[in-house]
This record gives sequence, structure tokens and C-alpha cells, in this order.
Amino acid sequence: MLGDKGRIIYICIMKKIRNFICLVLVFLAGIAYGQDSYRSAGNHHTYIVPEFKATKAPAGYKPFYVSHYGRHGSRYHIGTSAYARVLPQLDSLHERGLLTAGGEDMRGIVKWMMDAQEGTEGILTQVGSREHQGIGRRLYEHYPAIFKQKDRQVVVCIASSVQRCIQSMANFCLPLNSEAPDLDIRMFTGQKYFSLLAHPFDRTEFYRTIDAVTDSLVHELIDPEITGKKFFTDVRLASDVIKGQDIPTLIYNIFALSNIAKCFESDAPDPLKYFSDGELDALGRIFNVENCCLYANSFENGGLPAEIAGKPVLKDIVDKADAAVAGNDKCADLRFGHDSGIGPVLALIKVEGYDKFPHLADSFDVWPAWKYLPMGSNLQLIFYHNRKGDVLVKILRNEEETTIPAVPPFYGPYYRWSDLRAYFVSILGDFRNN
Repeated sequence: MLGDKGRIIYICIMKKIRNFICLVLVFLAGIAYGQDSYRSAGNHHTYIVPEFKATKAPAGYKPFYVSHYGRHGSRYHIGTSAYARVLPQLDSLHERGLLTAGGEDMRGIVKWMMDAQEGTEGILTQVGSREHQGIGRRLYEHYPAIFKQKDRQVVVCIASSVQRCIQSMANFCLPLNSEAPDLDIRMFTGQKYFSLLAHPFDRTEFYRTIDAVTDSLVHELIDPEITGKKFFTDVRLASDVIKGQDIPTLIYNIFALSNIAKCFESDAPDPLKYFSDGELDALGRIFNVENCCLYANSFENGGLPAEIAGKPVLKDIVDKADAAVAGNDKCADLRFGHDSGIGPVLALIKVEGYDKFPHLADSFDVWPAWKYLPMGSNLQLIFYHNRKGDVLVKILRNEEETTIPAVPPFYGPYYRWSDLRAYFVSILGDFRNN
């Protein structure tokens, strides 16, 4: 048995080993990181257009209906709180001559970003507009038969009452209207659609968990001496000047503010150029914690956000698909909401990639938000039928074919609607009757 002194020595040694392993992992990840430094951007990453690959449908089956949920496209920061955590600190350090050339440049970039979004907080950028126009155009190009049915010409669109979602809906429908002007496109928005598409719930406990994990990682993975010297002429003196934050926290807040810059426009300055690949990996791991806790499944959240916010969306998908399969005049149901809607419904039905429950501190390796929940993230269910009336469904996540590991497919990415529906209904349980 170890005495008190032995236990203390053992704990210190294990902590050093853990820190060393973390640094090695960060270094190794950083080697392959340079291709896209904005992988650290998490849910601020711009939409990633996939290379189109389609598994041919079984003989005799043709697409007739699509059910879609899309997150809004790239946007400006929501409000100014991100700037309030950074700019006053940088201004104070500037006044005392404690910013390096890199620090002064970073301060200038932050001011540029704040000026660029003045009066447009949370609004879709032109990057976001192009993202949704592209998603809508590709949907038509890949599945034109859906929109060329004489007896199915109605497209029903619902959007959260938040302006960026309404903008996304309008941009998505532009190419549909251009390619198929005879479509009867109907658009609806309002608070009731916000409640459906981004069902609110008390996040207090989740944020307590997020803050605890994030703070631990900030002080474990950010070296104030190494990274701080890029921005501050005297790290120790800078630490004394700033109030309410320490140097690792300020560095992280600078990063969290900056990683949305690519959403602004292609000519936006690049604030992440001052971080090494290894530093970006570490910062991305920290940023991923909040994304995973609120919008995916994790060990710490127990799948509760998916249960609360995912079920209203899933019920809407099932109910409207039932009506389309039974026979109506709709060829598409299109929904436009938020990460707080698309993430939970994907986590609820556990599509591939969303079917794990990682610890938040390790979530970047299992569920990287930049890949699974970028701006414009979407779920598309493409319905096919044959002359006998048999119905198959192909599942697309961000326009790529995917599967639900818990449900055996009929063929490739294709599922019998009866099997998929039974699975969805089992998830909904009593909520189905609400």
C-alpha cells in the first residue's frame, strides 16, 4: 500500500504522463491538419460540398418525395458578446504597449469583424446564401424526377422565425423555382415553427458541465507562454492587466471569436493564421465540447437533448411522410432551422456518426462538429416507390448517403419505409400521440 507521500508522487507522475500523451496526440493530429485549419471551427465551419456518389436504386423504383431538414447557412456572430470578451482586453493591452505585431494585427482583425457585422448580427452572409442555393440546386439536379410529377407539384417549406432561417429557405427555393417554375412552392414561418424546429429546453445543467470540461481543457491544452508570446510582449504583465480572465482563457476566447471568419466572405482576413496546426487542434477539441453536449449524444448529456429537441422534428417527419406515401399532392417537405434542431434529430435516430456517446473531452475524435454539424447541415430522406406501391427510403446526411446502424437496410443505403417507420415510431413512444 502507498503512503500519503507515495500517493502524491504517483498522482503527479500519472498527471505528467497524461499531459505528455495529450501533447503527443495534438502533435500527431496537427501533422495532417494543415489542409483545413478551419476544422477547428466546429459548428462555425462553412458547409462542405461532398463529391456526389449515388447508389443506384433497385430496379423499378423511382423517387417521388423528399423530406428535408436543413440548418441555416453561414452567418455572422449572434450578438456582440463574443467581441465583448475579447476586444476590451486587447484594447487595454494595446494602450499599455503589451501587444506584439501579431497581437496588434489580431486586434485589427477583431475590429474588422465587428465592423463587418454591425447591424447584421446573426444574419445570413452571402456565403450562407450561396450554400443554400447550392444545396437546393443539387437536390433538383440529383433527383429531378421528384419535381416533375404532374400529380405532385406542391413543395411545403417551413422555417424558424429567426431571420437567417427564412433567408436560407428563400435561397434554397430559388433554384427549384428556376428549374421547375410550375412547382407550387408554399413558405411558412412563425414562432410555432421555431418551437417545432428548435424545441427549447433548460440548458442550465448542460452549460455547467460544458463550462467545467472546457475550463479544464483550456488550462491543460493551452500553454500561455508559447501561444501567449505570439500576441503579448510580456505574458506575465499582460496577465496582470486583463481582468476577469487569465491568459489561456483569453487566448481561447480570441480563437472562439475568430473561427467564424470564413463564414463572412472569401476576402475576410484570416485570424487563425497565428495558430499552429497543433494549437488549432487543441483549440478545436475545446470548442467541440459545447457542440457535442448540446447537439449530439455524449456520455455526460445521456442523450437528453436528442430526446427533447429531436422528437418534435421526428414526429413531423413521420406524419408528413405518411401523408405523402398514402397519396397527396406534395413532392417535398422542406424544413429550415438550427443546429439545435438538426443535431438532436440526427442524434435521436442515431445515423452513422451520431450513434456513439463519447466523453465530451474526447468528442473531437469521435464526433467532430466541423464534419457532422457545419453551417447548412442537413438530413434528406429520399422516398422511392414502384408500381406495386412498395416504398424505399434513402438517407442522406449533408447530401451523402448514410445508414442507421441499428436498422438493417434493404439494400445499400436503401431502407423499406415500413422498417424505418417502425424504428422511428419505437423511438417516439408515447410522444407519437402528443
